[in-house]
Amino acid sequence: MVSPLSYHVIYFESDLERKILFLLLTRRDVVAVMEQQKVSYTDPHWGNKEHTFDFVVRLANGRTVAIAVRHSKLVRDLRRTLRIIAGQARDFADDYLLLTEKHISPCTLYNAALVLSARNHPRPDHDNIIRSIAASLHGSVKIADLVAASGLDGDAFRSVVRLIDTEELRLVGQKRITLAALVRRSSAEVEGVGGYLETQGARVALPIVVKKGQPLLFRAWRQGERLERGVWNIPYPADGESVRPDILLAPLVGFDRASYRLGYGGGFFDRTLAALDAPAKPVGVGYSQAELPTIHPQSHDIAMKMIVTEAFVIGPP
Repeated sequence: MVSPLSYHVIYFESDLERKILFLLLTRRDVVAVMEQQKVSYTDPHWGNKEHTFDFVVRLANGRTVAIAVRHSKLVRDLRRTLRIIAGQARDFADDYLLLTEKHISPCTLYNAALVLSARNHPRPDHDNIIRSIAASLHGSVKIADLVAASGLDGDAFRSVVRLIDTEELRLVGQKRITLAALVRRSSAEVEGVGGYLETQGARVALPIVVKKGQPLLFRAWRQGERLERGVWNIPYPADGESVRPDILLAPLVGFDRASYRLGYGGGFFDRTLAALDAPAKPVGVGYSQAELPTIHPQSHDIAMKMIVTEAFVIGPP
C-alpha cells in the first residue's frame, strides 16, 4: 500500500495488518508509519532476543508508538513480551500497543477506505463549493442534499468525505459515510482552550445568543463549571456574571488573507463587535483548509486582528 503521508510503499503480511494500516493512515495525528521495525531485548528466561513490530508510527506531538498486530487468540505470550520490551527499550518507542481484530469495526474500516480514496483525488475547488454551502447550514443535513445543492454529483460526495476527514463537517452518530448519512458543520473547539488560558492568568467567558439580530452576551466561565445547551446546541455557562471581553475568539467557517472571516451567516460576531462600548480584539480561530481567495467582504464585515489555524497565523504576533 502506498502511504499518503510519505508516498512510499508500506508492506503488510496479513489482511488484519492491512486493515490496521488503513486506520492508522486516516488518523490526523499520525505523521509517519514505518513497518517491520526490529528491537533487541533480554528475556529473563530465554536471554537475548529480537522482536519485529508490525508498525511504528510517529505522532504529530513527536511521540512514537510501536504496534504489534495479532489475532486475539494469539496474544497471550505476546503481552508478556511487550511488557518486557516496554521496560527495557525506552529509546525505541514512547508507547507500545497490541492491536487485534477487536479494535476494528466494519463501519470505521469502511469510512477509512473512503477517506483514503478521497485524499488521493484532491479537488480544492470542489471542496470550497461544499464549504460555501455548509456555511449556511443550521442543524443536520443529509449528505445527498449537500451533493444535490452543489451540482457536482460524485465529486461532491468525495468533497464531503474530505471535509469530514478534516473535521470541518461531522457525522451525526457513528455510522458509515453514505448519501443517506447526516452531517453537521463544525468549527474549531474554541472552548477547549479555556483550561490553558486559565493557567496563563486569563479570565474566560463564553458567548450567549440572546435573540436573533441581537449582539452576543458573555458570561464568565471556569473549566469544570456546568454548561447548558443553547441555540444550535452551542454550550453556554449555566451560571456566572456577565462580562465584557477584551479579546474575542471567533470560529471560522472560512477566511481570507485580508483577515476577513466567513461566519455562520447570523452576523452575531460583527454585531457584537460594533456594539461593545470599548473595542475588543477579534481573533479568528479555525482550520487552514477553510482559507478562501476572498470572502467578498461587505460594508458591515469587520476584519480580524489575527487569524489562528493549526498550520499558520495571519496578523501580528
